[in-house]
Amino acid sequence: MALAYCDKFFEAAPCIYGPEDLQLIGVTAVFLAAKVEEVFVPTIKVFSKSTNFSSSVRHICQMERDMMSVLSFHLHPITLISWADYYTKQWDEYADIANLHSLTEVHDCAFRQFTLHSYNRYRTFINYLDAVAIDYKAHEF
Repeated sequence: MALAYCDKFFEAAPCIYGPEDLQLIGVTAVFLAAKVEEVFVPTIKVFSKSTNFSSSVRHICQMERDMMSVLSFHLHPITLISWADYYTKQWDEYADIANLHSLTEVHDCAFRQFTLHSYNRYRTFINYLDAVAIDYKAHEF
């Protein structure tokens, strides 16, 4: 998600940022993504420390304001993972309606249940999705 923030930011931001600002922009994007995705968000001091304090807390906060205004506060970009979440949720609803759980040997054909088997199925699906996204020929269709 941080990469999507950086892409959108560089696409829409005025050209006032130079190469010396890349680390600050990157750590700020990771900080924003952590705020959106994580349950327990590390403090901003942890992110400053990750840059060996070359990006101060004040600079990260200022860049966060700049990024938020450039991104127009749109912090939920559509990514491959969001599509995967949507379609696996649709599959689970279909499987419940069609009663597919009773037709399979393992009685668990869902992606998003709180079982180890379901979790492993979801992780395998995401791994395949990552492999397809990395393959440069996948974008030629």
